[in-house]
Amino acid sequence: MSMFLDRLYQEILEMTETVGNVLDTHTNEHLDVLDVKALAVIQSELSEQIDALKSARSALITVFDNIRNNKLPALMEDEGLEKFSLTGVGTVYTQDDAYVSIHSDKKSDAHEWLSDSGHGECIKPNVNANSLKALIKSLIKKGEDIPEDIFKITPYTQTRIRSK
Repeated sequence: MSMFLDRLYQEILEMTETVGNVLDTHTNEHLDVLDVKALAVIQSELSEQIDALKSARSALITVFDNIRNNKLPALMEDEGLEKFSLTGVGTVYTQDDAYVSIHSDKKSDAHEWLSDSGHGECIKPNVNANSLKALIKSLIKKGEDIPEDIFKITPYTQTRIRSK
C-alpha cells in the first residue's frame, strides 16, 4: 500500500478503536446519570469524532473513485484487457456508464422530447424533500392541519452545538 493509504488506514483503525471505547463507556445507564454539561461535552466530542470519520471516508472515496474511474480502466486499456480474474478479489472488468442530468433551463424541453420519443414513463413529478419539510414545519407552526393520511410526520427534538 502507498504511504498515504497506510496512514489513512492507521487513522481509521485508531478511530474505530475510539468508537469502540466510546460505545463501551457511554452505555445508556452511564448516560442516564450524567448532568447537562457532561452530556453536552460528550455530544461535542462525538461530533468531532463523526467529523473525523466523515473526512476519512471522503478521502477513501476520492482514492477509490480515482482508481475505479481513471487509473485501473486506463491501465487495462493500455494492456488490452477487457476483464481479468484475481484470486482473493474476483473478476475485474470495465463497464461503460454515464452521468446524465437535464440542464436546469431545459426541463420542459426534456419532458417534451421524452414524451414525443415515447419515453413519457421517465417523466415523474417530484417534490424536493427539504422544501417539503420546511413547508410542513411552517404550516404546523402556524397551527394549520396537515393531512396525516398523505404525509408521514414524525416530530422529534434534538440538541445541536454551534461551532466553537
